[in-house]
Amino acid sequence: MKNDIPCKTRGRPKGSDVEQQIIDKAGVAFVKNGYSACTVEHILEETGVSRTHFYRFFKNKEAVFQAIFLNQVNQLTKIMDYSKSQLDKNMSAEEMIAAMFETYLKACFSLEELLPILFQEQQSLPELRAMREQMIGRFKENIKKLLKKHGFQTPDDLLVEGCLAAVDRLVLVESMKKTSASKKIEHVKKISAEFTTLLMRK
Repeated sequence: MKNDIPCKTRGRPKGSDVEQQIIDKAGVAFVKNGYSACTVEHILEETGVSRTHFYRFFKNKEAVFQAIFLNQVNQLTKIMDYSKSQLDKNMSAEEMIAAMFETYLKACFSLEELLPILFQEQQSLPELRAMREQMIGRFKENIKKLLKKHGFQTPDDLLVEGCLAAVDRLVLVESMKKTSASKKIEHVKKISAEFTTLLMRK
């Protein structure tokens, strides 16, 4: 989560894009106060943006949260697509899928305290859930294409979706633990490797 704008003085940010500054910094307000208790005033305090500038871009805190969520989904999608394009062709299908999962997990846990809030709130906000489902759908198709390319049977959609949902559940559980990101990643990677074997059938 970005936290590189030290000034909290209200007014027009200099040398930065106002909308992006709100998106980058508002996550701190949601982490400090929780989604339900967070207010526009909390967001203004963290972003250093005036109320007038805020309402030029967002109508309420829900719109800000949706923008944060969309920003993170887009970043995760780009990271996974790039990771897929950089895979070593000499890798086995199992190694490639493990590498894709590792990239995904590193991106997720880089969000730190904001991660469980994003995960939890998407369940109650249909538009956010739809965004994430679209991203997970691309992840699923990447896995299916990769397995087919390596001579495996195309796994059933429900099986792939079940494996990805289980991994996401593990990510949520791990995100609430007071351990290092590296330990969280290793734990989820180990279990996701077991799920991967379920998908690999000649």
